[in-house]
Amino acid sequence: MQLELRHLRTLRAIADQGSVTRAAAALGVSQPALTAQLRRIERLLGRPVFTRDHRGVTATAFGEFVLAKARVVLAGVDDLLVAGTYELAGEVRVGSFENPVVVPLVTELTRALPEARIMLQTEHFVRVLVDLVANGRLDVALVADYPG
Repeated sequence: MQLELRHLRTLRAIADQGSVTRAAAALGVSQPALTAQLRRIERLLGRPVFTRDHRGVTATAFGEFVLAKARVVLAGVDDLLVAGTYELAGEVRVGSFENPVVVPLVTELTRALPEARIMLQTEHFVRVLVDLVANGRLDVALVADYPG
């Protein structure tokens, strides 16, 4: 057996739900089937990912490591899947504060996504940019925050 994306998604769901039972319900599979799959994944990885008790599951130290890597991989895969929609959508919405980095950023995006129309929106406040991304009104934002 090889480690597959579905296994990483399973581990993420179990961690996010805090319980194999709740994760099974969220994934639409039976609890015994998910438990068996978790055992196979842990056997493949060579160590337990979670400790289990009557309250649910807790990631082991090794599990925290695996989950951190899994989240990065899954985020990257999700980004790849979304990147394909830019060509179909024809537009990438970029937000930034006034910064000399923004022009090279837009230039690189134009070079990387020649079919896409790059839309730039500038704002004075980082919080506004973050909210625009969170609300789906921007695809990406260049932000900086200086403590104090």
